[in-house]
Amino acid sequence: MSKRREVALQAIQAYNEWNIDAIMAYRDESCTQEVLPKSLKRPPMDNATYRAAFGSTMPLFKNFTVMIDDVFEDKAGNKVAMWVRSTAETAAGPYRNEYVMMFDFTEDGSKVVRVREFVDSAISKDFFNKLNDKVEETGGTWDAAAWGVGKKAKGKL
Repeated sequence: MSKRREVALQAIQAYNEWNIDAIMAYRDESCTQEVLPKSLKRPPMDNATYRAAFGSTMPLFKNFTVMIDDVFEDKAGNKVAMWVRSTAETAAGPYRNEYVMMFDFTEDGSKVVRVREFVDSAISKDFFNKLNDKVEETGGTWDAAAWGVGKKAKGKL
């Protein structure tokens, strides 16, 4: 198994562990992540921004699980793409989404320098708006603006 593929699989495992340090560990210090398609209007995030935004979202999801449907590797381009699905439980109800995650690597394949995460935009928009409403109802905290909805809610869920 190539180093790229191994690191990409570790990235998915980190999401299954639901630990922000594990999620950040496979990234190069220059890594950026963008949730796509662009119609979702989610800005690219550097590591610090992603850690803060995703970290604020993690407590809202329970039993987050990612399942891999397929893996594609581009050796010449130093990239790995994965077709994955995720499930979780939230205060807004069950979460289910489908993604294509595209990882670009350092020259030696040991770290990720760019993540492009294509989500099911219809599900994503609807769900994150519902989640934002639930967080606002309960006075919760999360960085809604990072996920393309509402504004930063105050308080704690």
